[in-house]
Amino acid sequence: DARKTDGNIYGKLTYELVPGLNGFVDLQYRHVAYHSQGSSQEYDSNGNQLPFDVDKQYDFFNPKFGLNYLIDNNHSVYASYAIAHKEPTRNDFEDMMAEANVVEPQQERLGDLEVGYKYQSEKFSASANLYYMHYKNQFVLTGAQDYNGGMVARNIPKSYRMGIELQAALTPFKGFRWDVNAIFSRNRAKDMQLDMVDED
Repeated sequence: DARKTDGNIYGKLTYELVPGLNGFVDLQYRHVAYHSQGSSQEYDSNGNQLPFDVDKQYDFFNPKFGLNYLIDNNHSVYASYAIAHKEPTRNDFEDMMAEANVVEPQQERLGDLEVGYKYQSEKFSASANLYYMHYKNQFVLTGAQDYNGGMVARNIPKSYRMGIELQAALTPFKGFRWDVNAIFSRNRAKDMQLDMVDED
């Protein structure tokens, strides 16, 4: 018996600071409530089904702000920074019972910084986007499996993703378009310690 309530309020403001330069602010407040009572898919050492009782509420503030500058009719640059949150899922709560000595799943927090350049003409367009995504308590698959064989995720205290996205499109004549894209990225966990188990 589970119930999830999810509601949000959202607002956006865009303002031309000077000719060609626009600033924007996006603001979102989100409330999530999760209630569950019953049995889980996990069993104890005696073969008894473990109870699954959860009563959690989350309040998230997710802002985003940035600048867009139109250099001329063909060239533009932009920069933005955003904060986003993610609540644990039902599986995350159940999976914490699949392994011993695992703390309760925490909400995930992301800070995303992006800087980019765009070129646009009648027949050709191209863009480059640099990003740095810093996580707190990111949900990452561990390689472990739950009782039903599903993959188990755990919170990683600190992690990041950084890279560059490249895109280009060519339209030499009407009815034909050629697109190419590439992504180069680095994804790492920071200051992570793994508990080693000695086997006799």
